[in-house]
Amino acid sequence: MTPMKRRTQPDMAFAVTVVRQAQGLSQARLAQVIEMPRQWVTRIESGRYDPTIASVHKLAKGLKVSARTLVCISEARRAA
Repeated sequence: MTPMKRRTQPDMAFAVTVVRQAQGLSQARLAQVIEMPRQWVTRIESGRYDPTIASVHKLAKGLKVSARTLVCISEARRAA
């Protein structure tokens, strides 16, 4: 049996996208701020990559919010 590739929880992808867009940042600008490739941000937001805890902290720092804020947005969406 072939293992299935795990996908990002769409809720975390949603949280990153919503906060980024609310701040008027492009994916390219966020990637530049956190010193990661734009494609990496795209993959996180599209749900193709599951961010590690360290990545969530890096994204949060670049978005000028706490990692807890991203998690809370993600959890709120999951509960809705």
